[in-house]
Amino acid sequence: MSAEPVILGTPEEPPDLFALPIIEPGDAAPRDPLPSAFDIAAARRDLERAGGAQWESEPAEPRDALAFDLAAARIRLRDQLERPTLAEMLEAFASTGHGPALDLAAGAALPVGKYLPDFLAESAAGVRWAVRNLIVDGSLVAVLGRPESFKSMGLLHLGLALAGGPGWLGFELGDPRPFLYASNEKTGSTVRERLRRMTAQDAPTEPVVVMHRAGVTFADPRRWDAVVGIVAAYAAGGRPPFVALDTLASLSGPGFNENDGRDMGTALAAIRRLTDLGATVALAHHPAKHAEGSGGIVMRGHSSLHGEVDGSLQFTRPERDAESGLIRGEPKDADLVLVRFTWSHETFQLEPAETAFILTARTLAEVVALMYAGEPLSADRLRAEFPGHGRSVFAERLTEAVELGLVTRSGRGRATAYRPADAPDDSVLERWPR
Repeated sequence: MSAEPVILGTPEEPPDLFALPIIEPGDAAPRDPLPSAFDIAAARRDLERAGGAQWESEPAEPRDALAFDLAAARIRLRDQLERPTLAEMLEAFASTGHGPALDLAAGAALPVGKYLPDFLAESAAGVRWAVRNLIVDGSLVAVLGRPESFKSMGLLHLGLALAGGPGWLGFELGDPRPFLYASNEKTGSTVRERLRRMTAQDAPTEPVVVMHRAGVTFADPRRWDAVVGIVAAYAAGGRPPFVALDTLASLSGPGFNENDGRDMGTALAAIRRLTDLGATVALAHHPAKHAEGSGGIVMRGHSSLHGEVDGSLQFTRPERDAESGLIRGEPKDADLVLVRFTWSHETFQLEPAETAFILTARTLAEVVALMYAGEPLSADRLRAEFPGHGRSVFAERLTEAVELGLVTRSGRGRATAYRPADAPDDSVLERWPR
């Protein structure tokens, strides 16, 4: 099969629309002569000068496209393209078997979506909480924290609590439900010991399913269908489960790029299949490194993740030598919650903290970062988080945090307020008091 040279033409004499070869499936790919990418680009410029041109398709490499039995690009003058009228489009839609054109003025049923009264009538009970004022039923929550911040401990503990096991930091919990834990992190012995310790005194009353290193990834349809199948089975019985995914990175598989919109979209689409069934999902992830000293929740990866989640729990451990930390809970459309906790060596559970943190410039900076929500914080508001420490000692540590560049101060006198500073450099980090 040989290729004829590209015939251009003029507006008065349109070009040959089939100048480039078209390969049918099964045909052998033609060999030289084939128009190069340069030839086609030159032809396009000539056609534009002759009245404008439009590509139906534009493969990056014409030779490669032809080699894979794809049709070569065709060029048409814009005035040669036939555009259907609205009436013709509606007639074509009706001829496909999808029914006649919609008469929305008469209140016809919508093929996709619902009218507002119908949408609101689906649930007149208002917000249902899995964890009161923190996690809404059927939502996706990001659980963030750096390594050794008790993020995974808190996530496991929360799942067991929602399954009718031990309580969770004094919060009011919703109805007990099954718990599904999926993770490709840690060793099996580590996860078993954690679950054994956590359930020794308060065993859950609902089923707990553990998918640990079972090869489950978001991009593996067969294995992910197994996860969806379990969730669907519980949901069909009126008990959508709580699902803990630990972590985004471990469940994404090799080659996953969390900064790529397409890769992150694949992961979020898989998670959405669970929340669409009514499951409450907690996704463990890591905060961005540049979140040091910046207020609010900053999670690593593509921005679509932040847009998808309905709330977040950020775990921090201000004192590395102490087995305690802070949780910043930030559900969307609700108030910020700051929870202080300690970790029990015996039960592996998180417990509400009854004592104050050691007062250092470092812990002050962490608290400022967690509490900051766009408005600078007064010294009195910060001091309330460190009960038992004198006013002069607190003022000294706060001044030290400002001098080290961990906290930014603005205003004077009664108007003095504080906000997180930018991330300090390594030389400053080395001088952080412990």
